[in-house]
Amino acid sequence: EKLYEGQYRVRKAGQTVSINVRVSKGCMNARNTLVTHYYFEAVALLGDAMIPNSLRVEDDKSLLFDFTKTYKTTVSFSFVLPPDTPYLIWLKAGCMEGHEAAIHPKHYGMRVVAVG
Repeated sequence: EKLYEGQYRVRKAGQTVSINVRVSKGCMNARNTLVTHYYFEAVALLGDAMIPNSLRVEDDKSLLFDFTKTYKTTVSFSFVLPPDTPYLIWLKAGCMEGHEAAIHPKHYGMRVVAVG
């Protein structure tokens, strides 16, 4: 909430979970002058931790967005879930300092967006 101030929508239709993240001017807060870009990542953890070898992780990342540019677009993520499989999906927002990942943890945020 402090890093990403935009809106996102999560929908489940059948076995598919879709996440749409709005990217627009001011949706991300540059927490200092070192950060140059930001991105979004969705991560799905599938399976039952009580069953050996049943956990699986899937992830997808967006392109990089420049803090100095204005955007009006939507980043879309989609996961097809196996039937009758527990899942946890979270959305991550992160920042870059030039070509390197931002060092300070205040430049990252995660939120669980779907559970089933």
